[in-house]
Amino acid sequence: MIAVVKTPTFDWEALAPIVALGGGMVVALVLGLLPGRGGRFLAVLSGVIATGIAIGAAVLLWNHGVQREAIARSVVIDRASLAAIVIASGSALTGILLAARAHGTEDAGHGETTALILASAFGMAILASANDLVTIFLGLEMLSIPLYVLCASHVDRTASLESGLKYLILGSVGSATALMGLALLYGATGSMYLPDIARTAGDSDLQGLIYPGVALLIAGFGFKLSLAPLHQWTPDVYDGAPTAVTAFMSVATKTAALVVTARLLLVGLGAEDVRDLWEPILLTLAAASIIIGNVGALGQPGMKRLMGYSSIAQAGYLVAALAVGAVGALLAYLAAYAVSTLTVFAVVSARESERPELGDDISALDGLAKERPLLAWLGTLGLFGLAGLPLTAGFFGKVAVAGALVNADKAWLAVLILIGSIISLAYYAPPVIRMWRTVGPDAEEASDEPISVTSTPSGAPNLAGGATGSAGVVAPVPTGLRWEVALIGTVAAALVLAGGLYPDPLLNLATEASAALFGVQ
Repeated sequence: MIAVVKTPTFDWEALAPIVALGGGMVVALVLGLLPGRGGRFLAVLSGVIATGIAIGAAVLLWNHGVQREAIARSVVIDRASLAAIVIASGSALTGILLAARAHGTEDAGHGETTALILASAFGMAILASANDLVTIFLGLEMLSIPLYVLCASHVDRTASLESGLKYLILGSVGSATALMGLALLYGATGSMYLPDIARTAGDSDLQGLIYPGVALLIAGFGFKLSLAPLHQWTPDVYDGAPTAVTAFMSVATKTAALVVTARLLLVGLGAEDVRDLWEPILLTLAAASIIIGNVGALGQPGMKRLMGYSSIAQAGYLVAALAVGAVGALLAYLAAYAVSTLTVFAVVSARESERPELGDDISALDGLAKERPLLAWLGTLGLFGLAGLPLTAGFFGKVAVAGALVNADKAWLAVLILIGSIISLAYYAPPVIRMWRTVGPDAEEASDEPISVTSTPSGAPNLAGGATGSAGVVAPVPTGLRWEVALIGTVAAALVLAGGLYPDPLLNLATEASAALFGVQ
């Protein structure tokens, strides 16, 4: 007698965005092996096309407005997962374009860099769509492992290697913690599927396993979200990783982790007894993150470290909305945070290529309005959006989060968000002032001197001066604004401004995605 193995059903139409990212990963890796500039160009182009197809397919599926089981009950495509896929794919597109002509990508390999970014985005798409515990862990690891490599991809920079190693060690601890939480959850309920877990999680006889499982899950995903006190890795990893990778991971990782955490807590663990456990934990972590992130960002000398501490505070705002079940407010502010952050990193990347001797130091922004008026406007809009000033999408995102907290009788946290936003002006304003202030005569004269960037035999850049050794090759400093950076910054800044001037579409889309999340069966 031959045993019949029942295979899961696949909805390939619903899987189209995920397949596009996975297929693009393979194509980019193969094309990157072709010799010469043609292979590099095709590898980057394949990444751009793959992310474009993923975004386009997600938009088309959104218009259908129906929850679909893409792989049996394990992967569910709904508007909540589609929102995460669009943001993650847009962030991947940004990372690919910023890395295309960045220093270090040549050594790391254009095909490899593009493939790893797509691989991580592929994991993020799976994680955001996961409806069972095994798929959640698979998505988490698929998201994380490529990022470990990407952070260390500039092999001629000690800071990059240190960033990758630190993220690998601490990330592994976070993943192991989350895995133990998932194992306890399965041991308590006997089911892998979140809706099934929801039907038994409130049983008082299971609390001995449920409660520690929930605590471990929050700790594991709190690491990915950069929540205090699990945040220590964030500034160092952001600072050491290549700017393109930092831009990608700062937005996309939070997006996928927030959506899956919302599924876990609100869909699988939303029973009143269990919610009484995790809600105060999230509120406490949110408050600690707002305080530590905003205070830690004060006086930071580099833009990437500043953005690292800023992301900790932003995670606090987002998790505050999650704690009270306000998924619509969470997604609205998440979208505003995403476009604002990508705008800022586009400006940072541009200045790194134009002022390599300063890197991401805030002083590289001096006199930007005179040299690059477009970049100055983009940077200003991005930073104002993160600060939540009026006429930006960030303003209405914070208003939505604060309103949800007040409605849930958590006005104290809404007040803390207001205080944190005021404090944030103390570190968002200095970069803006540097962009627009008039540079003194001495600084102007110094900035006009040509800078020689030389390559040592190991491939490391030598910025000490114009003289080179026998093996040194003088590399010209870029004098024109890279079109891909201008494109990314302009589109992202336009979305920041559009969300501030006309927020209704953003808020409506976030509400639709929130409703879809609670409809998972």
